[in-house]
Amino acid sequence: MRLTTREQWNHCPGVENPADLGSRGVTATTIQNSSLWRQGPEWLSRIPEEWPSMNVEPTAESQVEIEASRCVNTLLAVEKKKCSIASIIDVNAYSSCTKLLRVTAYVYRFARNLKLKVKKVKAALALLR
Repeated sequence: MRLTTREQWNHCPGVENPADLGSRGVTATTIQNSSLWRQGPEWLSRIPEEWPSMNVEPTAESQVEIEASRCVNTLLAVEKKKCSIASIIDVNAYSSCTKLLRVTAYVYRFARNLKLKVKKVKAALALLR
């Protein structure tokens, strides 16, 4: 697998991005009749050198990176706190062993999913840098 640099990426401004039509609250009929949806932006038919560029400054952090780093810092703060399962689940609060096991499994699954999400965010940030 080979990683690319930001300078190799092409950019489609949001106003000209057909994929953004659905997220703008446009009706299906409008999308169906849209030339942007059917043909793409007009500059796409030109040579690639005439396409819009991202104009990325390597030293400037984008809004996405700033927001993602906030998310990672928040998640890491929670992840660093070590505690036992007994401090999370009160075993006396459940009427049967089956219910206790089910709740315990949900808690462990939640913790595992949270750790996986942190790893994905870290990987995405590493690609952005």
